[in-house]
Amino acid sequence: MEQRLPITKIGIIEDKQKCPPDYDVLFYSSDRNEECDLMPDGFFKKSKRHLCITKQQAGFGQMNMVLADIAVQNDRERPPNGYSIIEYTMDTKEKATKKKQICVKVIPREATSAAICDICLLTKSKRAPVGYTLAGEINNVAICFKICELPPIQVTQTQSPTLPASLPTTNVKEELPMRQNDLQQASSSTAVYHPLSGVQFVLNAAFSSPLGLKSVYPPDIQSRTLVDINNEYQYPFAAERTALQI
Repeated sequence: MEQRLPITKIGIIEDKQKCPPDYDVLFYSSDRNEECDLMPDGFFKKSKRHLCITKQQAGFGQMNMVLADIAVQNDRERPPNGYSIIEYTMDTKEKATKKKQICVKVIPREATSAAICDICLLTKSKRAPVGYTLAGEINNVAICFKICELPPIQVTQTQSPTLPASLPTTNVKEELPMRQNDLQQASSSTAVYHPLSGVQFVLNAAFSSPLGLKSVYPPDIQSRTLVDINNEYQYPFAAERTALQI
């Protein structure tokens, strides 16, 4: 499998001149070199919708996410588990699509060894090119994506700071007796009581004999991989990201 950098974010814009920084607009189709408008024409207004993607990595202290899957479905269907809908445009905050909706799945970079690295749009052929998967069709534009193997994660090692050659030293033996005397005087003049002083800790009678342990069963703990945990508890933060963009 080919190794390439993964797509980290995907969105829809109305005006290609207002594309966010570090994003690339998927404006032309790969088979006909035609404009790929995802919005059908209206009666009074012609609105355009174009996909845009980026491979920009997250900043320091933020989790790196990658695009794992894309699905196109009817706008009345519920998105699959773990997927989020591209609901609004990134530049005008208007409804992104009509009649169809684009659902995407993003997962942590550390949880996978492969992700989507390329997206191509087709306006003539409805069959995905070799090595690509057809996600679906919207406004006569077929959306196809390619899965690539991700490069190994580079782990940076931080070096410990070097100490100066000469450091100011103090005579510890001379200061230590003085501090011990101060502590002895302080302890003799101040009484310290623990909040649990006088509380007796006694084992429950139900567990003091082997007969009482017959009704105690250890919990059945099933081992899970990192992928299983992410699939069950993955939260895409789509509503939060949308609120930040408003």
